[in-house]
Amino acid sequence: PNPNPNPNPNPNPSPSPSPNPNPDDARIDVVALGNPHFSASEFGALAALCRAGAPKGAGVRIVVTTSRAVLAQAEASLPDLEAFGVELITDTCWCMLGPPVVTLNLT
Repeated sequence: PNPNPNPNPNPNPSPSPSPNPNPDDARIDVVALGNPHFSASEFGALAALCRAGAPKGAGVRIVVTTSRAVLAQAEASLPDLEAFGVELITDTCWCMLGPPVVTLNLT
């Protein structure tokens, strides 16, 4: 038998995210990608998803942080991402962003 009664193998689990203040609200305001910076291969995968045909929800922002060097490597993916409405931010990370890019009431 397992001597550890806790089925969670992670001894230091992350705290649960804050609950949505309105549980009936399934709204998503922003999809934040690139923490740490998005890679060239991730840009290719995201571009393929954007081309796949599923629409982006009205009012949903997709924001990607990356470096200028990786953005240059991912140049072939940019037309698909821009057509889908992906926003690109270079040379910073999410921990450094605030209004107007990130507002306090995003879900």
